Amino acid sequence: MKRVKLLAAVLMVVLVFTGCMKEDAKIIVSEDGYVTMGVTVDIKKETCDKILKKIKANGDEISKSIAESFTKDMKVVTIDGVEFYEAKESEKKTYKEFMSTNSDDGTDVYVTKDTIYINGKAKKTSMTGDVNSKEMEAMLKASGVDASVINEAKDIKLTYSVEFDKNIESTNGIIDKDNPKKANYSITEGINASSITIFATTNKSVTLKDVQNYIKKNRTIAKPILKKVKADKLKKKTKKASITVKFKKVNGAEKYKIEYATNKKFKNSRVKITSKTTYKIKRLKRGKRYFVRVYAMKKNDMGKDVISKASNKKSVKIKK
Repeated sequence: MKRVKLLAAVLMVVLVFTGCMKEDAKIIVSEDGYVTMGVTVDIKKETCDKILKKIKANGDEISKSIAESFTKDMKVVTIDGVEFYEAKESEKKTYKEFMSTNSDDGTDVYVTKDTIYINGKAKKTSMTGDVNSKEMEAMLKASGVDASVINEAKDIKLTYSVEFDKNIESTNGIIDKDNPKKANYSITEGINASSITIFATTNKSVTLKDVQNYIKKNRTIAKPILKKVKADKLKKKTKKASITVKFKKVNGAEKYKIEYATNKKFKNSRVKITSKTTYKIKRLKRGKRYFVRVYAMKKNDMGKDVISKASNKKSVKIKK
């Protein structure tokens, strides 16, 4: 499976960085609560056929098999008199599903019936890292492509568009001259890649700053301030002890996670969950020092857990 994926990656790398492949992504935001994202990939047929022919002639059985099926599900289209292999994919998701599945790896995604915002890092890739592997070089050689072609390549230009049911009032993209409901973006991936910010709205009262402030408020939470950790009065007949933890309320917090351990680095720590700002931790050992810190928690607009940074740390020694 690893070799199959690697060969497919080699073909894509060769085609993209020799200017023989382009990718267009289109996001359609509908007022019915759904987002449809479609991706179209066009590969120059003549160049692709040459590379596949060399792989079929020089590659091993797995390489030949992948080369045979590489364009199986693609159709041939003509663009400006040039033939391309074309592949299309499309998926439809609710606003919440779209935000949730695309908000990984530090990317912020926000969508409503009238606004979309995507902010994150483009893929910043050094091509030499993969090409230097023996397996990659062998496949490039089988394809008849010099590794220097990949090493010298710098960027990939991708085209994105966003479309609504109504005319766009504000965007950081370029409103399509033939369709005022659509905004276009050009995104760079590769060595010189930087951050990506896509913003468009059909609502005159919504600004980019409004959305950024909403995300900051909704998807982050302040850390608690731990006020006191106190050892409770011991009872003579009991072998176990308890401590009482007090901390300040955090706005928006639904629950709190209290972490405690006998190690100041919280190795082998234990956790208690509470909705109150005062909590008694029971069944502790006498004669031990316990370290405590607290986290605030809530659910964001995507239904995901948001956990704050740790509070200040406090400790208490329980008498024997």
